[in-house]
Amino acid sequence: QKLVKEGAERVAVAGGDGTVRLAVQTLAQTDTALGILSQGTFNNFASALRVPHNLPAALRMLRDGVVQQVDLGKVGDHYFTESAGVGLFADALALYGQGSNKNFLRGVYAAARLGLAFGAREMQVTVDGTTHPSRVTLCEAANTYRIAQAVPIAPEADIADGLLDIVILSDLKRHELRPYLRALRAQMHLGLPKVTLL
Repeated sequence: QKLVKEGAERVAVAGGDGTVRLAVQTLAQTDTALGILSQGTFNNFASALRVPHNLPAALRMLRDGVVQQVDLGKVGDHYFTESAGVGLFADALALYGQGSNKNFLRGVYAAARLGLAFGAREMQVTVDGTTHPSRVTLCEAANTYRIAQAVPIAPEADIADGLLDIVILSDLKRHELRPYLRALRAQMHLGLPKVTLL
């Protein structure tokens, strides 16, 4: 905040998606540009911006690069860089927890809890004035093509097109979950019958 108040043209952060998200809360809607040195695990936002993960190349980009306007989503008072959603991924994140303390056992615990409580929810999703009522396993408003653990949920998402890509997985049965998640990882999900892209 101090650098923004002092009129800094650029501020750089070194870290992953969580660090970038925190910086965005202060820098969004200001004249201070954000530079990213990708030092996180997945770096989804930096990847969408084609920021190199190689540190010397990223430093050259900070020095010589051109400032680019990008889209952000907003839920309440908080901006999001990757996505916001409800259902499967949101539940997994809530169970796994946030922060830099990534833990394998906590991931196994979250997966087990999700498996036991798996089920769709009644929702109404309204996009551009049209309401899509349905039973939903997952609904993500994606700003970047990859979210979470580099899951390519919205392969055509463009971080500077002024739009969010809404991806809906409708009422999946338990036996359908694994094949749909495999298709999602392979970027083959958009052609499946229970996937809607808005």
